Amino acid sequence: MSKTDETLLLAELIAKKHECLCRLDEIGARQMVLIEEGNIAGLLDLLAFKQQFLVRIQQIEQALKPFQQQDPADRVWPDEELRRTTAARLDECKTLLGRIIERERLGEQTLARRRDEIAATLENVRNVQAAQGAYRAQEEEPSIVSRFDASCE
Repeated sequence: MSKTDETLLLAELIAKKHECLCRLDEIGARQMVLIEEGNIAGLLDLLAFKQQFLVRIQQIEQALKPFQQQDPADRVWPDEELRRTTAARLDECKTLLGRIIERERLGEQTLARRRDEIAATLENVRNVQAAQGAYRAQEEEPSIVSRFDASCE
C-alpha cells in the first residue's frame, strides 16, 4: 500500500470514528433523559442499541492502532484540505469522547443515587410492615386484663 493510500485509509477511519462518536454522543444524551425520567425499560432498550456502536468504535480503534506507530510527518496527503479536515475531525473526536465519558460518569452517579433512594424506601416499607404486623399481633392476643378473673369465688 502506498503512503498516500495509507493516509487515505487513516482519513477514512478517522471519519468513521467521528461519525460513530457523534452517534454515541446523541445516544448518551438520550440515555441521560431516560435515567432522569427513571424509564428503566427504555434505558435497557437504548443500551442494547448503543452496544452496536461500542463494538464498532472498538473495531475502528483496532484498525487505527498501526497508524499510532507511524511518524505523522511521513504521511503523504493528497491535498491540504483533507489533512485539515482530518485533523479537525480528530480534535473533535477527543472532545466528543471526553463529553461521552463525563456523561457516562454522571449517568452512573444518578443511577447509583436512585438505587440508594429506592433501597431506603424499601427499608421504610419493610419497617412499616413489621410495625403493622406487631400491632396486629397485639390486637389478636387477649389482653392480660381480659384474662384476669376478678370474681371472688
